[in-house]
Amino acid sequence: MTEDFSRYNGVGTPLYQAQQRMLEILKVVDEIFRRNNIHYWIDAGTLLGAVRHKGYIPWDDDVDVAILRKEYAKAREALMRELPPEFRFVDAQTDSNYFDSCGRVKSVNSHVDIPEYRFQKEQGLYIDIYPMEELANIRHKYFGEKIYGKLFRHRHNSGKVVTSSRTRRLITKSVAVLLYPFASAIIAFIRHYGAKHPNIVTYGFALCTTSYPAYNPSWILPTSELEFEGLKVQVPHDYDAYLHVFYGDYMQIPSPDKRVTHSCNWKIW
Repeated sequence: MTEDFSRYNGVGTPLYQAQQRMLEILKVVDEIFRRNNIHYWIDAGTLLGAVRHKGYIPWDDDVDVAILRKEYAKAREALMRELPPEFRFVDAQTDSNYFDSCGRVKSVNSHVDIPEYRFQKEQGLYIDIYPMEELANIRHKYFGEKIYGKLFRHRHNSGKVVTSSRTRRLITKSVAVLLYPFASAIIAFIRHYGAKHPNIVTYGFALCTTSYPAYNPSWILPTSELEFEGLKVQVPHDYDAYLHVFYGDYMQIPSPDKRVTHSCNWKIW
């Protein structure tokens, strides 16, 4: 018997409304990227949802899009130029209190309550745009995170620093700003070497994650297409291998106690 998941995101539920707004954003991003010949793929739980559910994982409340780091600047420029006024692209270059190294496309006509984001300019529902690194090996990722990841986040007053005292935020930010150019130079060398020896694709430096799966570049490009909530989206060429690295037996439905929704504190208008 097929399980009924409508208690999570049935029509009219708050989660359904949030998913529909994020789907609107994804549709526009897909159109802009295709128009500008930018190769992207849906990632993580969004990719899993497309394969297993032909849309959202019923209890999921985010959308993940990935592009190669070398296309990020082009993608950023296209989004800032072509997004309609109800959506806005944000990243660390548009907001000094934005502490993630990925970009986001946010809905202006919504609000999501995430305490650690409270200093940021835009507070709406969003989809993530992850820049993926081409590296020679996963050790370079680990090394880069040790010297660069924390500095990046403290430079933008993130994580625990956001919720700490003003004095501590100023001290940690000052130290991070001082050391950041040196760490950036090392990351630039790692990226340059990785571009010449692209043996793996993994998540960008300074993302707020401890998961660093390494993907074979041949699994990704050229991308294929799958259905996601009725929308044709780009996915890794060998999405089966990709998902096995991330989730293992990804077609297995988790038990109810492991079905996690990140946040439901949103308003949409």
